[in-house]
Amino acid sequence: MGKKREAPLNALETYLPEGTYPAVIQYLRHYKVHLTITRERKSVLGDYRFAGYGKNHR
Repeated sequence: MGKKREAPLNALETYLPEGTYPAVIQYLRHYKVHLTITRERKSVLGDYRFAGYGKNHR
């Protein structure tokens, strides 16, 4: 596995439909979403974790 690295949020714009970036970024910041992009999974499609007390959504 490779090392984790941070990238600026504007890198996300490449993967979003045209014109949706401002709304998506506003949502991510407003709800303090911790966004992690990983390699394609082979078994689990997703695993949303709710925000614990004093923590962010994941």
